Amino acid sequence: MPARSISGSEQQTLFEYCLTGATNEHFQGWDFPWDLAYLSAGMVTTTEQRKQLYETLDRMASPREKADPDGWISQFHRERAAEIKLTVIERLDDEKAHLAFLEEHVMLPQFRERLARFHLEHANLSEARRLCEEWLNDNKTHHRTYGGTFLAILLDIAQIEKKPDEIARLAEGMFLA
Repeated sequence: MPARSISGSEQQTLFEYCLTGATNEHFQGWDFPWDLAYLSAGMVTTTEQRKQLYETLDRMASPREKADPDGWISQFHRERAAEIKLTVIERLDDEKAHLAFLEEHVMLPQFRERLARFHLEHANLSEARRLCEEWLNDNKTHHRTYGGTFLAILLDIAQIEKKPDEIARLAEGMFLA
């Protein structure tokens, strides 16, 4: 049964249980806390609940930053927290808030990709191109997985603009990546 179909007080109790479980010391190191946080995100209906969820997510991501502030584990947890926040924004807010959140988190590759795709969908090709090229230039040796992703977006742009030389160059780059 979906959480939204239970009564308000029961839903609030379940929401609080999920948030408490998400920060429970015994569950740390597993995906379970993130699953609980994600479940609670689906129940957010008020500003206070959103605040509680966001504070919990920030706490869940911050301990890893202290131990490994620039490492991939910390980035992974920042991305998880931001992904869950984004589900709330997509459900409750407008496109302007969605765009602002993506821009605020552009340093995370998944969010840069989403932002580039957002601009591509809204025919802002120059901004989509800038986001992709900037990432590719700054990350030549790291995050190879995303390299193909950003090349694919650039290929889409080249196809829209009907630039055959660029299409061939990007297709080759994707193949080599």
